[in-house]
Amino acid sequence: MNDGAGRNVMSGIYSVQHNVTAMFAHRQAMLNNGTLSKALERLSSGYRINRSSDDVAGLAVSERLRAQVRGFQRAALNIQDGASLLQTADAAIQDIHDILQRMRELLIQAANGIYSNSDRALIQQEIAELMDEIDRIHTSAEFNKVRIFDYSTADIVWIIDNSGSMGGQQASLKAAAPSFFSELANRNVDARAATIGFSNAANTSVVGNFTSNAGQFAADVGNVGTGGSGTENGMAALQFALNNLTFRQNARKFFMILTDEDSDDGGNNFTGADILASTNALMTSNEIVVDVVTSAAIIGAGANPGLPADIEYRDASTQVAGDNGIGVPNATGGRTFTSLAGTFASNLAAQVDSAIGTLFKFHVGANKNQTFTSALQAPVSTRALGLAGNVSASTQTAAENSISFIDTAIDRLTRIRSSIGAEINRLGFTLDYARVAGEAMQSAESRIRDTDMAAEIIEFTKAQVIVQSANAMLAQSNLLPQNVLSLLG
Repeated sequence: MNDGAGRNVMSGIYSVQHNVTAMFAHRQAMLNNGTLSKALERLSSGYRINRSSDDVAGLAVSERLRAQVRGFQRAALNIQDGASLLQTADAAIQDIHDILQRMRELLIQAANGIYSNSDRALIQQEIAELMDEIDRIHTSAEFNKVRIFDYSTADIVWIIDNSGSMGGQQASLKAAAPSFFSELANRNVDARAATIGFSNAANTSVVGNFTSNAGQFAADVGNVGTGGSGTENGMAALQFALNNLTFRQNARKFFMILTDEDSDDGGNNFTGADILASTNALMTSNEIVVDVVTSAAIIGAGANPGLPADIEYRDASTQVAGDNGIGVPNATGGRTFTSLAGTFASNLAAQVDSAIGTLFKFHVGANKNQTFTSALQAPVSTRALGLAGNVSASTQTAAENSISFIDTAIDRLTRIRSSIGAEINRLGFTLDYARVAGEAMQSAESRIRDTDMAAEIIEFTKAQVIVQSANAMLAQSNLLPQNVLSLLG
């Protein structure tokens, strides 16, 4: 008789040194025990793949799918947290809406001719209290100890070219400094500014550290000077600012690069590609580059999904079709300005304030950069709503005139609430997708990695029968050498 490999197992029947038949039966028993052990392992764990050797390719695919599944599970929770934040914001704005409606009611009352000015003074007391409550909500509305509306902290770094041709631009910025700080203060922005002077990489320094004093900042700008030489390197100066200034932890960071050079010796050309394209590795989600370039070169569009916003300005000589003044987006995504004087400070302050407001970014997917940025804008204070100094019930005429300011504030809040409501609805669909996608990924991962219990039980039962049979045959093969005794007569 031959085994499966063609060996004659009968040759060992009368040999007492090597029981080949028993060795064959033992080998088969060991193989069958291994099969039974695998089946037991899969049935007890519920997994078809318990180690990499079970299915190398399947394990690799399964682990990638697991990462997606867990990412979608976490994203679903993130989406719900984001919706909760927006609902909290909506509730706060609803309170402000109610306050405004009450103030409007009081103003209409005060506009009635039957009241004396002393009566209106009492009405004004309630209006003053209601104004204070709006500001309190603005500064104290929180979600998980994070302020919802009052993101009014900014650390601003002016990175100023100190080459010989920059004297006029520096003088204009120095003159605009008081207005710049004043405009930020009017918007309740807690701003500090630092000054970096640069030309080539070796000639870059901190001229003035962070200050909230407009006079000190203006003096620092004046101290930048025009003694620089070499090809300007704005990229090196940006890196220098990141490494050598101490920023407030919760501040939004702005880097304003003021130069009349459209390229630098670091190989970064402002004309061919936006400066932000070279700063992705340096910047974080809380940092914004503002290109204030005064040369005739056209800066590329600020397409940079890694940052929440970027603001680009250029002078009048670089305007293209569609430009119509400072702060208006042009065809390539920038802004235009005619000089650093005039309305430049107020418009730039408005851009800074707007960028501070767009802060909330929810991670809603399983992979990198799958985010949803809320359009929730700050602030909703009485100053931001145009009420501070404009609402008075002291006289009948003042009350009449104040009603229009309340109406404007109500319209602004309505637009904000409409945006919040739309975002909440959008997040609902985003949540549905995350759950469905997670389920689909889980199903795919299950088919690869999980045990088919029915099929495995069949395999286990078969292995059990074969193991029992192999053990019985092993016992029989151990009796074969006893045939030798029959030769002794």
